[in-house]
Amino acid sequence: MNENIKAGAISLGIILFVSALTFILGSMLPQVSQGESIFTRIIPFLTVVNVLLIMILLYTYAKAYMKMNSGFTLGILLFISCLLMFVVVSNHTLLRMLNFDKGSVFMDMVAMLFATISLAILLYISNK
Repeated sequence: MNENIKAGAISLGIILFVSALTFILGSMLPQVSQGESIFTRIIPFLTVVNVLLIMILLYTYAKAYMKMNSGFTLGILLFISCLLMFVVVSNHTLLRMLNFDKGSVFMDMVAMLFATISLAILLYISNK
């Protein structure tokens, strides 16, 4: 199969999957109240897109690491893993669904910690 057709089919599949998942997640969330912004409905969608993209990156670099066994590729895998944690922990809608405090300062700090670690890893492997 042509690589462009394969990539297009995968992209279309991801878009359809994300759309269906967003619809399902959206129906599970409470209705947007007068004090909330409509943007709170967009956050779960963006989180799903980010998680899917990160999972594809993890798969791609894990495959590359198995072939090359390179320290740089391992560093990229660590960077991507920390980035995944940042995306998950920084989603206040998800945290609310898991019964964490709304807008918890501690969870914001944890998210920033994952971002700092991931950027430090990227800086380290980039200068190596």
